[in-house]
Amino acid sequence: MDICCIAKNPSDPNFLLTRSYDEYLRLWDVRSISKPVNETLVCLGRGVWRVKHHPYVPGVVLAACMHNGLAIVKIDEEKGELMEIYA
Repeated sequence: MDICCIAKNPSDPNFLLTRSYDEYLRLWDVRSISKPVNETLVCLGRGVWRVKHHPYVPGVVLAACMHNGLAIVKIDEEKGELMEIYA
């Protein structure tokens, strides 16, 4: 798991979102950083390059994927839901 970048959650400072070349977004709780809250939150295919939290809607992120275009994802502690893909 090579982490590309870390994005802090603007609506909850206890949670971080990591993205990596292994296709997965992972949610972390900084109060217990030994393992992710959800190891395979959502698989976006072919590596996730960048993620940006929505500025006004908590839990919605835009993900730039290396080969699959852009994805809009709804996330929470228990699951990730792929809302749309723009290839």
